[in-house]
Amino acid sequence: MAIVGFNFTKLNIENKGQFKANEKISSDLKIDDVVPEKTSVNESKDLVKFVFEFIIDYAGSGNALLAGEVVYLDEPEKIKEILKNWADQHAVKAELLQQILNTVLFKCNIKALTMSQDVGLPPHFKLPRVESEPINPPTQ
Repeated sequence: MAIVGFNFTKLNIENKGQFKANEKISSDLKIDDVVPEKTSVNESKDLVKFVFEFIIDYAGSGNALLAGEVVYLDEPEKIKEILKNWADQHAVKAELLQQILNTVLFKCNIKALTMSQDVGLPPHFKLPRVESEPINPPTQ
C-alpha cells in the first residue's frame, strides 16, 4: 500500500587515508529484518518495519555504514503475509521489495554523498558532468 516512515538509526563514515584513482568503490544494501509494528491511529491497518543496512567500501581508504528502518502500511492480512514470507524464507515479494529498496537507495545515496564530502572521500557513484567539446576556429 504505502511507505509511511523512514529513519536512520546509524550513520558512520570513516576516511582511513588517501583514496587512489585506481581503487574501486563498492556498495551493498541488505534487509536485515522485517518486524511487525502497530499503529494507534487506524486500527484497521497494520505496519511492518524493514530494517536495512547500506554499506560503502572505499577499498581500504574508508567506509560508510548507514542503517535504518522503512515503515510500510497495509491491510492486516497483507502484513501477516509479508511477515510469514520473511519468517519462512527470508523473502519479500519482488514488487514490494523494489519499492522498499528504491526508497532506501534514494535516501542513502543522498545522505552518503553529503557525508563523503564532509570527510574528504569521493562520491560513491558517478555524478553527471558537463563537458565541452573543443572549439575549432572557422576556416576561411
